[in-house]
Amino acid sequence: TVLNASSAAFAFGSPDVIPLFAKGLAHVTADVYPSEWEDFGSACFDDVRGCRRLDDWVLDRLDAELASAEANPGGELDRRLRGDKVVIFLHLLGLDMQGHAFRPDSAEYRANIRSVDEGIARVEARLAKFFRDDRATAFLFTSDHGMSNKGSHGDGEPECTETPIVAWGAGVARTAPSKGGVVPGHAGGKVAGWGASP
Repeated sequence: TVLNASSAAFAFGSPDVIPLFAKGLAHVTADVYPSEWEDFGSACFDDVRGCRRLDDWVLDRLDAELASAEANPGGELDRRLRGDKVVIFLHLLGLDMQGHAFRPDSAEYRANIRSVDEGIARVEARLAKFFRDDRATAFLFTSDHGMSNKGSHGDGEPECTETPIVAWGAGVARTAPSKGGVVPGHAGGKVAGWGASP
């Protein structure tokens, strides 16, 4: 994984996912929220905020890590975070749980999307502050699967298997529409030839 190739990595999120990437890697700082928070049976159905608290915990955990490094400039954590080839992996599960609970076309799901958008803006601003706006950070936002309007996934349908990859920041080229109005390599709404192997 990309964590294997990093000089230091920080991974926060689901107890079902983070260990898959971080287990056995001494250079990875990993932390997870309590597994009982992932109660697909009641957490979201009883309280819409139950899903969001997962993502809020992840964002707060990153903020705490950065604040700890800032409190000890030049310390080990600060040096690790400011090194080369550092990866910060944030697993945000709230939308997945919200989709199962309320379905992707619901007001609750759309509210959670806005919450995630705000969270990503918060992360971007926080990292800019931490790195003194050095413009050397790249961001990659993706998903492990999509979801049907029924709130399920795994059936092989395009809405379940096609996922976004959004990249911005350092080293990411800006795209501009061609004369035909379509960015080269994006015909039919899909990215082609971007050079990644399966």
